[in-house]
Amino acid sequence: MKPRHLFYTVAILGFLYTPSASYASGGEPNVYFSFPPYVDLDTENPGSEYIYFWDNPTRMAMPILFPDYDRYDLMDNKETPEQKTARDAANGTKSYAAYQIATEAFNISDYEKALTLYQQLHDRKKSLKSKLYNFFGQKSDDWATEAATYMIGRTQMIMAQTLWDGYSDVTQTIDEKLIEQAGKSFETYLKEYPDGLYANSARNIKRRLLLLAGKDKALSDSIREALHNPEDAQNPFLFREFINYASDAPINVKTDAIPIILYTWLGNDPITEQDLKDFENRQQDTEANHDLYNMIRAIGLYRTGKYKELTEDIPAASETANHTLALSLLSLRGRSYIKQEQYDQARATFVKMLERASTEDERESIELEIARTKIMEDDTKWLFSKNSPLKNEKVLAAIAQNALSDEELVASLRDSPSADKRRFLAQELMLRYLLSRQFEQLDALFKTEKKTDIPKIFAKIKSTISALARNPKDETALLEIATYEYQNFITPIHTFDDTYHTPYYDFSAYDQIKSWCTPCQKTEEKRASYEPPYTIFLEVAQNLKSKEKSETEAQALHYVVTCFRGNSFQKQCKWDKTFENKGKQAFQRLHKIYPDSTWAKKTPYFYDDPIY
Repeated sequence: MKPRHLFYTVAILGFLYTPSASYASGGEPNVYFSFPPYVDLDTENPGSEYIYFWDNPTRMAMPILFPDYDRYDLMDNKETPEQKTARDAANGTKSYAAYQIATEAFNISDYEKALTLYQQLHDRKKSLKSKLYNFFGQKSDDWATEAATYMIGRTQMIMAQTLWDGYSDVTQTIDEKLIEQAGKSFETYLKEYPDGLYANSARNIKRRLLLLAGKDKALSDSIREALHNPEDAQNPFLFREFINYASDAPINVKTDAIPIILYTWLGNDPITEQDLKDFENRQQDTEANHDLYNMIRAIGLYRTGKYKELTEDIPAASETANHTLALSLLSLRGRSYIKQEQYDQARATFVKMLERASTEDERESIELEIARTKIMEDDTKWLFSKNSPLKNEKVLAAIAQNALSDEELVASLRDSPSADKRRFLAQELMLRYLLSRQFEQLDALFKTEKKTDIPKIFAKIKSTISALARNPKDETALLEIATYEYQNFITPIHTFDDTYHTPYYDFSAYDQIKSWCTPCQKTEEKRASYEPPYTIFLEVAQNLKSKEKSETEAQALHYVVTCFRGNSFQKQCKWDKTFENKGKQAFQRLHKIYPDSTWAKKTPYFYDDPIY
C-alpha cells in the first residue's frame, strides 16, 4: 500500500471511530419497586393509607427548558461522566447553537418557530459524515441533534393541547392530528436512538398521548404492561399513573404485574383463596427478591384468614435487611397471633418490631400494638411497670385516659413506676377527680405527689381545691373552678389550652384502644356523668339568688348567658350536651340587680338559640 493510501485509510477510520455518545444502562435496576410504609391491614380503610407517597410529577406536557433538568425530571439517568464530557465538548458546535435558538423560541411559546428549527436541526443528519458513520454502525449525531429529534414530538404534543385547561374533558379541545404526529415523532426518535438519553421518556410519554387522546382502555393496558418491567416499575411517575388511571380495573393474579397485586391487596378489594393459590404459583416471578414474595403472600394469608399458616410459614423477618419489609412481616405475624388469641407470642413479636423502629411515628404505632395485647387480656398493670417498653407520650396518655379505672390508677401510682409514666397516671387521676368534684381526694393527691408531678394546669387552683376539700359548697371556690375549666377548655376527653403543656388527648390512639378494651366502656360511662361548667355556673347563680348581692352572683349570671353564645362557647361550657337555655332569665336578673357591674357591661345581649 502506498503511503498516501495508508494515510487516507487511517484518517477515515479515525474519523469514524471518534467517540460520540455511547449510551450506558446506568447499572442494574432494583427489583420491582420501593416498599410502601409497613402494613396494617386492620385499619378501617387501609387502601388510602398505603398509596405510595411520591411527589406528584411535574406536568409531562410542559416544555424541556434545559437538557440536564430534563434528564433528571424524566427519570432518564443514563449519562456517564465520560458521556457528559463528550456532550459538553460538543456544545460549541453549530448544532448546539441552533438548538439554543430553537429552545429560546420554545421558552416564549413560539412553538411553530421552535418546531421548524428542531426539524431543520434533525434533518442535517444527511451529511457525508452521517452516512459514513451509519454505514459502519456508529452514531454520527451530536447531543443537540438528538435532543432536537426528541423535542419535535414534545413540541407537537404541547401544541396539540394549547386549548385544554388541564381539567375539563381533554377530548373536546385536543388537536387529534397533532397528537398523532407527536406519536410518530417519538417513534422516529426511538428508531434512531433506541438507547438514547431520552429513550425512556419517549417510551413513557406515549402514555401521555393516550391520555390526551382519551383512549382510557389503551392507557390502562399500557400502564399495566409497563409495570411488568422491573426497571420501569421503579419509576414513581409510572406508579402514580397506575393509581390515577389503571387501578380501578380488576386484577388478574395469574397475569398482572407483581406491583399491581401488592397495591391491590393492600386495599379493600376482596382476596379469594384461588387468588392466593394463583399468586403462590408465581413464586418464580420473585426469585430475585424472595422477601417481596413473602410480603405479598403474608398479606394474602392474613386477608384470607389463614393466620396459623402465616405464623408458621412466613419468616419472622429477623434476617430481612429491608427496614419497611421487616416491619410489615412482623406486624402481620403479630396481628395473626392476636387473631389466634396467642397474646404472649404477639407481644414478643411486637417487641422485636419495636427494636427495629426508626421514627417516633413507628414507635407510637408499635407501642399501641403492644398495649393492645395486654388490654385484650384485661391486664393493664404491666403497661405502666418499669419493665414495660412503652415510652410514647400519646400511647401512655391514651391508655391512662381510657383503659384504666380509678382503682387501677391509684394502684399503679402506689407501685411507683418510672417518673415519666407516673406523671401520666397522676395527671389523669387528678383530672378525673376535678371533673367528678372529688375535691377531697384531689387535695390529698396534691399533697402526696411531688411538685414536678403536678400538672401546671393545677398550679393556680391548688388553694381553691383545698377550700373545696373543706367545704364542697363554697360558691366562690366553685365558680373559680368552673371558670378555670371553661377558660382552659377542660372536658371529659381532656382538651385544653396547649400553653399549659398539659397531657393532650389523641383521637387516633384513643379510638384504637377503645375498640380493644372492656374497661374503656366503663370509662365512657363515667365520663357521661361528669357535669360541665354550665351546671356549676347555674348552680352558683341559683344558690346566691336568695342571699345578699355579690360580685360572685353577677359573674355566675354572666357565664350562664355566655354559655349559649355560640358553638365554641357551648363546647367550653356544655360539652355538646343539651341543656335548657336559662340565659334570658340570667340576663334579666343581671341587668336588674347588677346594672352597673363589670359583668353586666360584659353582657349586653342574651342568646335565644345556640348557633351550630
